[in-house]
Amino acid sequence: MPNVADITLHSHAWNYTESKFFSRLMDLYAGQLQRINSNAFTDLAAPKFSDNLAHLTIICNHNSIQMLPKISIGKLAYLKLVDVPTNFSWSYFRNNDQSTGDIVFSQLHTLSISFKASEEATETQETLSKWRKPTENSGTIAKVQFPMLESLKVSEMPEMTDLRFDDVFPTHMRRLVFTNNVCRQDMFKNCPIRSVDKVYAKLKPSGAHAADGFYSCTNFLFGKLTSTEFSYFVVDIEGIQFRPEMTAWDSLLDLEIGKIRNTDVLDLLLRTTNLVNLYIKNAVCTKSAFDPSFDLDKWSAVSVQNVYISGQQRSGVKDLFVNTAKNMLLRARSLKGFYGLPSMVSTLKPFIEEFKEHCPHLSDLDMCSKYKPPVDLSRLEM
Repeated sequence: MPNVADITLHSHAWNYTESKFFSRLMDLYAGQLQRINSNAFTDLAAPKFSDNLAHLTIICNHNSIQMLPKISIGKLAYLKLVDVPTNFSWSYFRNNDQSTGDIVFSQLHTLSISFKASEEATETQETLSKWRKPTENSGTIAKVQFPMLESLKVSEMPEMTDLRFDDVFPTHMRRLVFTNNVCRQDMFKNCPIRSVDKVYAKLKPSGAHAADGFYSCTNFLFGKLTSTEFSYFVVDIEGIQFRPEMTAWDSLLDLEIGKIRNTDVLDLLLRTTNLVNLYIKNAVCTKSAFDPSFDLDKWSAVSVQNVYISGQQRSGVKDLFVNTAKNMLLRARSLKGFYGLPSMVSTLKPFIEEFKEHCPHLSDLDMCSKYKPPVDLSRLEM
């Protein structure tokens, strides 16, 4: 039998003949493979994978993970699980001779978990985490250990899952990516991570305490957590009212917000003191007795360098957001680029020409209607 250490299987849709062929290949070489990269649906009969397995990418929706061959995690450095069911449990990765205690991924440096987005939770949190219960002779709760982890990506994480951030993680990591995950108020409680090079997140409020969970999670990721190189956050809030005064996003560098009122822009920018790029998908114009954006002196404290506006909802009030933009342009001397809808740009250009003499920073302002697309988090690979 040839010595096969690396296997890659790709399939666009389930096919009986193809699935049987892939299953046969995997079963034949499972005991010697060091690298498995598969997005194919396969039924596997092999009892275990190689003890030297270092790289594993596998889809889990056709077989629950409990039906896969036993995985030795001692040398596993890269793990990517796709379409993970809600009843996923880390207890599957226990060694045969280990029934209690922590589960240790001693060499793992990259972990990517994508949950099955449309699947409803069928297990209670108590059932999901029953392996974590302390034994009769011990008061300690078992945890998952990732002492060498550098990069973590989590997608479509449901409210109830065995993936917990109070497990053992390094205090510093290279990259964190969260996409379309539900925010829970206690999600990052007792999380040991303190700093990260790059953070990308798209989070959504959910549940009875949606607002509390949203601000608790985001204030950890972009406030308590120190980001040394880059941080990017997509806000697409549905079901709660956005309140800038609840944010503590001191380390946030790039923000893409789905909807924001003209009366909230200045308050948000004053609270995100390191923000470089602001992307606004929908600038919502609302009439208010007091619009903070007209307090011109406060704009001088804003640090944002580029503002991108790709859409506008007027709500029967004409061009109020243009007025906010004018106030920003006059006093926000940090501003280097302003990119808006063509109609907005054409309205603002004569205004800029008029005030260039009194506001020299406007002479260097890059003003056009070309929209720079933000980061597509769904395409970020680990």
